[in-house]
Amino acid sequence: MRVAAFRTAHPLRSCCVSHGASPTILSVVVPGDVIAYLEMCREEGVNLQRGMNFGSSGRPSVVLMSRRPGAPYDDRVEDDGRVLIYEGHDRPQIRGGADPKTLDQPERGPGSTLTQNGLFLQAASQHRELGTPAECVRVYEKMRTGIWTFNGTFRLVDGWREESHGRWYSSSGSRSIQIRCRSSTLGSRV
Repeated sequence: MRVAAFRTAHPLRSCCVSHGASPTILSVVVPGDVIAYLEMCREEGVNLQRGMNFGSSGRPSVVLMSRRPGAPYDDRVEDDGRVLIYEGHDRPQIRGGADPKTLDQPERGPGSTLTQNGLFLQAASQHRELGTPAECVRVYEKMRTGIWTFNGTFRLVDGWREESHGRWYSSSGSRSIQIRCRSSTLGSRV
């Protein structure tokens, strides 16, 4: 399911501020700059192992995208790099189970807790329908193993379900979650 649509908005510097006491790498890195995986994890204060990482403890959310040939998700860039469309997480692979690409991308996990898909969709919905401030999302793009580029800090402005790879995803069928984010003028060189 496509969970993210990120758009530019300005100014976003307030979203970029690190919550640590010392200056951070993002105070000197600009969109388009190359960053090593370990530097990226150190900056974000977490070992980034999944593509969608909804913010917590006042930190911005983080999305790891890949548009390389053979990438497992259909992420894309529009509007000269100011809009990112990001495909949500598949269900985990279960030994002997169905191919996750043929199943719904879930919004809720066991016990009805929100998945990363659900957290991003909820934030997008609250922004769109209630006018709450858009979630700040830092976006990194994988270039090759251990090498990433910082694509900028974006605002989460929308989320929806759509057909993906000939499959239709939904909580009752198979629908893909998409999210849209807009970058800032400080933004993105994707």
